[in-house]
Amino acid sequence: MRLSRLIATLVMALGVVAIWPGSAGAATSTSPTTLSAPIIADFNGDGLLDSATLGQIGTTTTCTVTVQYGLAGGGYGPAYVHSYLSAEQNAPFCPNLGAALGLGSDTKPDLVTGFSFGFEDIVALHQFQPSAVFRGVEQPDLMVAADFNGDGRTDLMESTNQGQELATFTNTAAGTLVRSISVCQESGFGPQYALADFNSDGGQDILLSQVCPRQQPSVAVTVLFGNGGRQLLTGSCNNAVNYTVFVIDLDGNGVPDVGLITTKPNTPTTTRYFHDDGAGHFTQATGPGSGPVVPIQPPSMGNPCGSD
Repeated sequence: MRLSRLIATLVMALGVVAIWPGSAGAATSTSPTTLSAPIIADFNGDGLLDSATLGQIGTTTTCTVTVQYGLAGGGYGPAYVHSYLSAEQNAPFCPNLGAALGLGSDTKPDLVTGFSFGFEDIVALHQFQPSAVFRGVEQPDLMVAADFNGDGRTDLMESTNQGQELATFTNTAAGTLVRSISVCQESGFGPQYALADFNSDGGQDILLSQVCPRQQPSVAVTVLFGNGGRQLLTGSCNNAVNYTVFVIDLDGNGVPDVGLITTKPNTPTTTRYFHDDGAGHFTQATGPGSGPVVPIQPPSMGNPCGSD
């Protein structure tokens, strides 16, 4: 398969995200109502991936986590249902999405959970029981765990399709989640992004196809560095423009570069690339299917809408 076709296939298969390589309470026999897709992580520290699914007992204040532990030969073992009383005072009581990360110095992952239909609370579950509540984005539809600042602790990213925000939260040594990055992002069906360490600091940076009607440019390709700062690669004030971003190593040196597919009505689709020098500085480059390099006029104070 030609590389250009492979890239297109990978982008379509991965959907909204690509990532660049870089003991509980007593079980109950009560069957919960499933609310979310499984959260996959090694919860018991045996080196095998386990599956945890959030749920609720009817419409009560009793929430559940159904855990199936990974088997050495593949697949999962029997389901264990762990119940807990909701940390919320008002309905909806039980979270329906989450991610796995060890808060503070914890070596085994906890669950951090959110409510796509009610609250901005992030409820942490330690050993499948509520242990802390943090303030996140309102009605999130995405929670992703990754080390964004390179300190060895797994942090959290959230976005919401009910508002216009994408945010990251630093996992501190004290075991708290502190808001770090916050940008305007109209998610729709979820932000289109990729994670990679573009500046070689050991943390994951966010390559984001950014959509925000209330700012100029209203559509843009932005790199959000996990330790702070950002770089705007291109943008447009034409809301019909659509950017699809992906990560590619153009020269095989192990440093992630940026790929960008631009579509807009009545205009040929273009593929462009930005070479990363390893320190998070980008220059336009040729790549599979790109054709000649056509200089982009990036948005600036004098030209806030760029050249797209």
